[in-house]
Amino acid sequence: MYWPILAIFAAVVFLLVRARFWPLGPCPWCTRKGRGKSGRGVGSGGKAWNYCRHCGGKGERIRPLALIWPRHRETARKRKKDRSRK
Repeated sequence: MYWPILAIFAAVVFLLVRARFWPLGPCPWCTRKGRGKSGRGVGSGGKAWNYCRHCGGKGERIRPLALIWPRHRETARKRKKDRSRK
């Protein structure tokens, strides 16, 4: 009778633990639809390529749920500041 509540609670705990200890995930903009261009922009080819404007060429991003912790939020701010300098 209480299994739906327990399942929801377990899912929330799993998401919070994953966001806390593994805050980085793949950049959805440059790795979209199996392109395999981690860290590359949309117009990239075999010989010429540019950096993804969303991740700065790293191919990873901080997950949105991880921003509830101050340490990860500060890291995201620093990355955004570094991207704007390029």
